[in-house]
Amino acid sequence: MLPTITADLPFLAREVNDAHAQTHNHAKGMLLEAKRAGEALVKAKGLCPHGTFKDWVQAHCRLSYRQATAYMRVAKLSKDADLRTFDGGIDAFLQTFATKRIKDPAPEFTHRDADYVLRIHALAERGAEHERDVAADKLTQTAERFGMTAEAMVKQAHKLRPNNDLTDAEKEARTFEECLKAQASAFQEREAIFRELEEQFSNTPKEDLLRILTDLRIKGVW
Repeated sequence: MLPTITADLPFLAREVNDAHAQTHNHAKGMLLEAKRAGEALVKAKGLCPHGTFKDWVQAHCRLSYRQATAYMRVAKLSKDADLRTFDGGIDAFLQTFATKRIKDPAPEFTHRDADYVLRIHALAERGAEHERDVAADKLTQTAERFGMTAEAMVKQAHKLRPNNDLTDAEKEARTFEECLKAQASAFQEREAIFRELEEQFSNTPKEDLLRILTDLRIKGVW
């Protein structure tokens, strides 16, 4: 559901659309216009109710949500760069300055971090509608801090804390499933033993079999 548009949101939509057009019409000022669009998008995101920003972009801005995300990244990364002296387009700028940040020593990814990441990932996948976008943004921001993609970070978290993002019901179901598999494996092993014994003692007299079984029971083997 789209948010109720406040007085500032229509202006911000026009700001985004105008800046987006400028990136195509004036190559020299492309990064500056991308930054302007990104700053407007960041402000608009703050005004939209949780989980509705993507819908707002799609309804009011003449650009894809992916492009909007790129503009916001330009605005964020430009705090550490002089856009007027950078010789390159938006993609080159993002690649250059995102790579510079990633090259800084990344903090150690601990078990505590894995627990946090898996909780966010669970909300991003199964949370309420207003929670999913917020959780996805937090996941991306956390991944950038560790110099990883969100997918790689979640994979690493699963290695450190397997099944930790499951609900209690899912954990119980997983435990029950593993128990059934263990029982099935035990039954198969027992059947194999019975078949082996049957083949081995198929010609043994009944009296000898009874004596063997009694001896095994006394020893506690059977």
